[in-house]
Amino acid sequence: MTDSTDAFSGQLVFDSVLNKPLITFTGKRKSGKDFFASKLQTYFDSKFVQVARISEPIKREFAREHGIDFEELMSASLYKEIYRKQMVAWAEKIRTKDGPFFLVKSLNTITDHEARIILVPDLRRINDLKFLELNWPRDRRFHILIKVSEEIRKERGWEFVNGIDNAPTECDLDDCDCFDLVEDTTEAKFQGLPRAVFIEDMDSYLKKYKFSTAADALQTLEAHYQKFMMIRQSVEQRRGKLISQLPDLNESLESIEHLEEKKSDFDVTFSLADQLFLQAEVQKPETVYLWIGANVMLGYDLEGAKKIITENRNLANERLAEDAVVLDFIKEQMTTLEVNIARLHNFTVKLKRDTKT
Repeated sequence: MTDSTDAFSGQLVFDSVLNKPLITFTGKRKSGKDFFASKLQTYFDSKFVQVARISEPIKREFAREHGIDFEELMSASLYKEIYRKQMVAWAEKIRTKDGPFFLVKSLNTITDHEARIILVPDLRRINDLKFLELNWPRDRRFHILIKVSEEIRKERGWEFVNGIDNAPTECDLDDCDCFDLVEDTTEAKFQGLPRAVFIEDMDSYLKKYKFSTAADALQTLEAHYQKFMMIRQSVEQRRGKLISQLPDLNESLESIEHLEEKKSDFDVTFSLADQLFLQAEVQKPETVYLWIGANVMLGYDLEGAKKIITENRNLANERLAEDAVVLDFIKEQMTTLEVNIARLHNFTVKLKRDTKT
């Protein structure tokens, strides 16, 4: 283990963690940093990537100390917004004594030795960055800044909150020239398509994009609309699949928690076939088996199984929240395109009428 006292912390970081490549994301609230981290995790194959969220130990310790629901704090619900300001102030008191306290806590949750890459999707503090600079090999860390306009953040549900959006948790790295990559997503394309812009002047639009006729422009707009419709259907199907998985995940988690409560052997009645039930004696439960793929099952201790299912449930909730934002974006673009198509159609009719006269 490596002593990290030189980086303002008396905690230790496991050497097995320090040897792994590290990618960090920095950005404001609703900038999309979690979305990018999730996409990167999928790209690399999630079984080789472990996510260390600095927010997790903050919320876990805060929930434990204040007697509130940790799982709800970790979800994408409004529950965490109720406590956000109080939680930020509480975490700041700890950080004044030990800057990277929560970063180290999150890194030490990395227990999967098969994980080849560590993602930190919420690096926001200068002390956390200095800790990594002092303790992590330079060729094994990569820092990404996600930038986006306030207008787009507001579209995603962001509202300025005094004491949060002007606090160090949001602004500490504003002037830091320390990023390996700065990704400005303000004008970013979505699924290869640009943001739909309301067409105010049809003549200027046709000249700017060099359309020979209004009919050509109309055909292009309709093609863009159809692509957005296909993407919307794809996202809705993905959301439906995630929603259908949540009851099973919740039921599995409840079953494991029930097993944790049992300290000795107990009897159960289980379904052997339709309308056929048998009784069995379960010896003191210490291991459960989880399906991890088609015809593949692995055994885990209760704590390990609970952690995996909880992570999967949290990830499903996060992706549902992300997909909700994506669907809102798509609907907005489709509405803009519908208006543009209608106006361009009327413009075409007017041109034909003017030509006849």
